[in-house]
Amino acid sequence: MNIQDKFWSFFNEVRGSKDIGELREIVISLIFLKHANDEYASNPFSKISVPSNSEWGFLYNNFQKNNFLDILYKAFLSLENENEQIRGTFSYFDFFYKFNNNIDLGLVKKLFIKISEFGLLEDVSFSKFIGILLSKFSVYEGRNVTSFITPESVSNLMVQLLNPKEGSILDSTCGTGGFFQKIEDYYPSQKFQFYGQDLNGSILAITKLRFAFNHKNSFQFGESKSTLTDNQFPELKSDFVIMHPPLNIRNWQNATSHFDPRFEYGIPPKNNANIAWVQHTIHHLKSKGKAVVLLAQNSLFTNLKAEVAIRKNIIENNLLEAIITLPNGLLNYSGVKTCIWILNKEKLSEKIILIDSELFVEKEKKQSYFPKKALKEINKIYNDFKEVKDVSKIVEIEEIRENNYSLYPQQYFDILIDDELSNPVQLNTFVNTIKVKRSLNIKRAIALSIKDLSNNVDNFKINISDLEDRENLKNHSTFKGRALLLATVGGKLKPSFIDTLNQEIAIQNNVATFTVDENKVLIEFLIQELNKEYVNKQLLRFIKGAAIQHINKKDLLSLIIDVPNLTSQQSDIVKREKKIRFEKLVLESGFQKQLESFKKEQEADLSSKRHMLNQDVSSLNSVVEYLKGEFIMRKKGIQLDTVLDERDGTTMHMLLDSLSETVKIISDQVNLLSNDSEPLIKEVFDVKLFLKKLVNRETSKYFKIISIFDEDEYNTRIKADKKQFKNVFKSILNNAIRHGFIDNSKDNVFKISLVDNGSYIDLLMENNGKPLPKGVTKESYSTKSMKAGKTGNTGLGGYHVGLFAKSHDLKWDLINSENEEFTVGVLLKLKKYEKV
Repeated sequence: MNIQDKFWSFFNEVRGSKDIGELREIVISLIFLKHANDEYASNPFSKISVPSNSEWGFLYNNFQKNNFLDILYKAFLSLENENEQIRGTFSYFDFFYKFNNNIDLGLVKKLFIKISEFGLLEDVSFSKFIGILLSKFSVYEGRNVTSFITPESVSNLMVQLLNPKEGSILDSTCGTGGFFQKIEDYYPSQKFQFYGQDLNGSILAITKLRFAFNHKNSFQFGESKSTLTDNQFPELKSDFVIMHPPLNIRNWQNATSHFDPRFEYGIPPKNNANIAWVQHTIHHLKSKGKAVVLLAQNSLFTNLKAEVAIRKNIIENNLLEAIITLPNGLLNYSGVKTCIWILNKEKLSEKIILIDSELFVEKEKKQSYFPKKALKEINKIYNDFKEVKDVSKIVEIEEIRENNYSLYPQQYFDILIDDELSNPVQLNTFVNTIKVKRSLNIKRAIALSIKDLSNNVDNFKINISDLEDRENLKNHSTFKGRALLLATVGGKLKPSFIDTLNQEIAIQNNVATFTVDENKVLIEFLIQELNKEYVNKQLLRFIKGAAIQHINKKDLLSLIIDVPNLTSQQSDIVKREKKIRFEKLVLESGFQKQLESFKKEQEADLSSKRHMLNQDVSSLNSVVEYLKGEFIMRKKGIQLDTVLDERDGTTMHMLLDSLSETVKIISDQVNLLSNDSEPLIKEVFDVKLFLKKLVNRETSKYFKIISIFDEDEYNTRIKADKKQFKNVFKSILNNAIRHGFIDNSKDNVFKISLVDNGSYIDLLMENNGKPLPKGVTKESYSTKSMKAGKTGNTGLGGYHVGLFAKSHDLKWDLINSENEEFTVGVLLKLKKYEKV
């Protein structure tokens, strides 16, 4: 295990219930202090000078004192005051307050002692080590501040796309400095001057500490202020810029924004800062500079006048080299779709390459990422400036002008090639827009909205009786008649059909209504085609809007669909595809589910049997250990008739018999693992006499078994597999003993009762263990769902009971009586054997 994993394992143990985010700063500060001492001791010319009251030896000699936290606090401040490059770090963490309020002295001492064992880092740099710890903090913190780290594969992609040579690099939203570290890793022989700014003071302080020991490259950080309103490097012109700013920031402007020299291509709207970040980046680039910026995808196609004008100016000035759209699921803190802008003041062409990376992403544990091979392929497409079907498109500025300066790649792809369809026709050949009566506020009516539209290709008709009667319907229009309904908001059309039967209803304005020429196209066929993937691909060309994506009704009419001329041909296609869908549904919902269920049942059954086997092996080991102890203690030797326990007369012979029987049980359990169970051998026997023998035989010096047998004369004969019945008794008894239900206050571990109940004999077996966990039922012990983790430690052998009941067609149940001495148990209803 490497040093960072060793430390993290220890840290996670000692922190207890403490919120991990509260301890991030003290952990990193202590590690920094120890490393500064190590470096200073080995090199008097170390970048960090250590004053006497910050020396680790001094702190170690004082760490047992009650005022150790105060001594440590002063050590941090002295170290910061001595070294200019870490000003505003420890003092920003405000340890004086935290040490007196929410950081435990004992925990700090444990951390201090553990970190005392650390030596100089050899296999990994200090900044890399801190980066690994920050990544682990990010996992534990969820969506807190350090979780806004750019995902590893996206960070790799951005750095590779930037491909920086020696020079200056600016990250105005640097966070924990992930891009800086990544660039050092990729280009270890190059020299860089890094400039960073971030709004979060605590994170910026950690970043300063992280890179304080760097000897090769220089690092300069501004104050923790908002980059867009308080730029910390206003005069800086950098060779490279790389950024992952916060997405879709609102109300970011201040009084001076309109006079800001960065916004030479237009003042960005105050309700979204995406395009402001692009201009900030361009402003800081040198005449041959290059930048890679991660932004929300709506920065590519918003139709607000200000943003369109800014995109136009950037594109017309030939500053944009490439756009790469990223798929959902890459960011661990947001579901917003993102993209990468590549800006280059030394472009080799006036053209722009648009890349959609959807096909390259893979998933692992619900998290999307780019594998190494994908990074290589995306970079090759960008560097070679080549077109790949459904992946990349090289566009002229003239074509972008025609699309109102939208940069969404899918709008430029050859989504549909006519020869792929047998009879391609525009939707407006069969449908026409219905002119509805618009109303600002309908007081009350039956209403239809997007949520009422159907996602089911075989159940697409809207029934008026299913719609609600609503009040105060703003943004609705009145309608009556037959209509094709399509959603104009979101990414799905949800094609549906309605016939209001001459009744007037209110339809939400984001639902488009069309009449259909039913002599040319069957409604069923039309709905079926509008649900096809090739239609969905076309929709991507028409997506507009920022926060809410929408599609214009006129664009819908230009959709290309494949429609045979004859309605009889359409009908045949519908029947054929409906049959295919039905067969697929049957397979998925029927046979496929049965196969999956059977597989899970087999796995659960084997898990149960392994659990039982492990328990029996545990019992065997206990007996063997007991025997070993007896042999060691009785130096004169042991004979078969030697009495091992004077109280109950247990002899060595009896114990060996028990041992032999346990081995036989284990052998049976091993055979069960193959699922080849032995055939049942049912015989008639007196269950009362049989149970009495079992009780007498199993009673031990360790525990007592209470037995209550109704001595009134009644039929106690049953017909059953004696061996399997014995396994039931032994399993329940062994579980009770094994799970530790014997304490100083209880001698009775097991209770067995036999009661006449008419045509049944009620066999109740109970123990004095803990109540059953909430949610555990007798089904929890079935082969279908039993797992040791769910029913373990309940002191029951429910698996064997269920097996016996199933093979003998008997009823059984669990008993859970929290207020009784015998808390849990099983009730088995045995059928009386009546001689015919």
